Amino acid sequence: MKVHFIGVSGIGMSSLAMLSKEMGFEVSGSCDFSNERSEYLKKRNIEIYLEHKCSNIKDPDIVVYTNAVNDDNPEMIETKKKGIKCLPRILFLKELLNKMGRKSIGITGTDGKTTTTAMIAHILINKGFDPVVLLGGVHKILEEGNFRMGNGPVVYELDESDGYFAQTRSEIAVITNVKGDHLENYSNDFSNYKDSMKKYSFNSKYTVIPDEYCHMLEIDGKINSSIKCFKYNDFESDCGISEYMWKNSLCAAETMELLNISKEESFSALSSFENVDRRMSIRYDDGNIRIIDDYAHTPTEIDYLIKSIPKDDDESLILILELHRFTRLRREHKNYIKILRNKNINKLLLLPIYSAYEKEDTDVYEEFICEMNSNFSNFEVVSGAKSIFDIIFSNISCEKNILLFCGAGNSSRISKQLSELISEKILFFNR
Repeated sequence: MKVHFIGVSGIGMSSLAMLSKEMGFEVSGSCDFSNERSEYLKKRNIEIYLEHKCSNIKDPDIVVYTNAVNDDNPEMIETKKKGIKCLPRILFLKELLNKMGRKSIGITGTDGKTTTTAMIAHILINKGFDPVVLLGGVHKILEEGNFRMGNGPVVYELDESDGYFAQTRSEIAVITNVKGDHLENYSNDFSNYKDSMKKYSFNSKYTVIPDEYCHMLEIDGKINSSIKCFKYNDFESDCGISEYMWKNSLCAAETMELLNISKEESFSALSSFENVDRRMSIRYDDGNIRIIDDYAHTPTEIDYLIKSIPKDDDESLILILELHRFTRLRREHKNYIKILRNKNINKLLLLPIYSAYEKEDTDVYEEFICEMNSNFSNFEVVSGAKSIFDIIFSNISCEKNILLFCGAGNSSRISKQLSELISEKILFFNR
């Protein structure tokens, strides 16, 4: 069978393309621009087109698309014109899972999906379960970055950004939390978002969910016996890790009990766990300047992150924020302002918003900048690595600086570019 992926360079699409390849399908894909994942797929002998064109749709049996692809995409138009079967990636994943017929663990929720998925995969690999893994990030424990082929259960991160995930079924459904995001895909109604989580739970054999969200799964005021609710206070938080990591690790350990792996065994395995890339990743550190890159982009995630950053009294924290999606900014702008008032932030720098293929809403972005200017005295808008570099070496008096990049789009690339600029400067003066 021939499968073509529109938007194949995305972290979720690329892992799905590799799974398809492993299952014996003939795979091709297209994307707007080359990145590390698209280059890796080429090494796996997957044909990649670096532009969306009608001619990319040759004779596939199925076309799979990411939700970032619009109806006016030329490949989507050609697919419909030719009457080729066309599926969003989550529903194609559902078909692959059915075809594989293995036990599966699907991890979803508003925050913490990637880290919890990586932790579950880490434990299973450590305990010899040899899982298949599809991860929404890159992790060194996985042989192919965001994908691993194995002979055991399938562990996969399940994106809840649209309602398709509610149609899938897992042996174990893991719901990390239900705080609400991507509500533009749920008629801007949080109850629709919650209902989708409920449907996913009911489709699955077992569900693991924190106690504070269990009430969302009630029927006639009762919780089904197949739903495992757990409390965060079952585990001490003073163990040298952040609250965010603690909650994810406990969720993973509670899940593993359903596979007869004790909490003690899970925590022992997690003692060697390292963060997923773009989760507090250190890009540069010379003792005076430390650059940290993180995927956090919702207000809750950013708030957790700021509180987790170890900061000495003589260090200045510079937050470089890249907002993600105009719809999220419109919905959450007051929450962004609220969490950015954190007294540990010494300076705020705002990168261009990452639209994620949404239609631009310049009004909401300009309004947000005005609010930032009126609420924060130490705030600037920056365009990229060079402008951040100039600020660091021209306007900041504090000798030690932590530069914390938050964002789900271009911010990671910019953090690496800035690291290179600083390294070059340091090398020049040390000659």
